[in-house]
Amino acid sequence: QPAAMPSMGAAAAAPVVVPSNLNLVAFDKGGLKVQFELSKPQGAANVSMTLVNVSFSNANPSPLNAFVFQVAVPKYIKLQLSAASAPTLPPNSTGAVTQQIRLQNTLQGQKAIVMRVKIDYEQDGRAVSEQAEIANIPPTF
Repeated sequence: QPAAMPSMGAAAAAPVVVPSNLNLVAFDKGGLKVQFELSKPQGAANVSMTLVNVSFSNANPSPLNAFVFQVAVPKYIKLQLSAASAPTLPPNSTGAVTQQIRLQNTLQGQKAIVMRVKIDYEQDGRAVSEQAEIANIPPTF
C-alpha cells in the first residue's frame, strides 16, 4: 500500500512566510556605496523591531575621512543609531566600515519604514555632504 501523501489543502493552511532579511543599496554616488541589510530579530515577540546592519564601501583611490552617517525617521519610528566602526573609509574598500541601526515601527502594518540619511566626509581635503531618502523598504519590515 503506498504511503499517504500530504494533501494540498494542508499546505495552503501554513502561515505566510515573511522574509527574515533583505539587502538593498541605500546610496551609491561618487564612489561611496551604502548598503543596508535589514533583519527581524529571531523569535522576537515584538514584530515592530527591525535591525539594520549598514556597510560602507569606497571605490575611490583616496580615503574618505571624518566620515559621519546620520539617520532621521518620522515620529512613529523609534531610532537607536550606533557609532560607525571607524571614522575613515579606506580607499578601494568594500564594507570596511559598518554601523548598526535599530528601528521600532510603532505603526507596524499601517505605515512602512522610511528614513532620511545624511552623510558627511572629507575627500582630498574637500568637505562633502550628501542626503538621501530611503523609501523602498517593504512594509513587512
